[in-house]
Amino acid sequence: MIEDVTAPRFAYAASKLIGEEAVVHIGRAKGLQFVIGRFHNVYGPRMGADHVIPELSLRAARREDPFKVYGTDQYRAFCYVDDAVTAMLLSMAKVSGEIVHIGTDEETNIGDLTKLVLRIAEHDPVLDVEDAPAGSVARRCPDLTKLRALTGYEPAVSLEEGVRRTFEWYRGNA
Repeated sequence: MIEDVTAPRFAYAASKLIGEEAVVHIGRAKGLQFVIGRFHNVYGPRMGADHVIPELSLRAARREDPFKVYGTDQYRAFCYVDDAVTAMLLSMAKVSGEIVHIGTDEETNIGDLTKLVLRIAEHDPVLDVEDAPAGSVARRCPDLTKLRALTGYEPAVSLEEGVRRTFEWYRGNA
């Protein structure tokens, strides 16, 4: 849900919606098969440093102390890249003319995620907790009901295992 359509992040959401609408209408008009995957917080190795899990991993690997964390009370559901690929491949094979949410429904808050990354990194810094940036959404968790019904998809990689894989890659490749 978008609480404030004048917020700068709304332009990002709006661009995604416009793209989806273009695919749906062109697909229907031309009789083309399509499936749209709405990806939710996909993470893993090799994704740069501008996403929460890689960013936390890189900072933990550098042993930052104090360790600044924003929005510890916000909730997210993070999906490891292997699960996202599986979900999309299943969707492309079994679904046509639908929009499906791709992710996992294993929720965690940013505070607990930070503690998980730090535990995996074997780093115990002082946490410097700050409010989330203005306009941040308090909770993001996809509804996988349709995806499950249409494809039988179930996430296979737990948050802990995915964070471990991601941290190990960033520690070795930073």
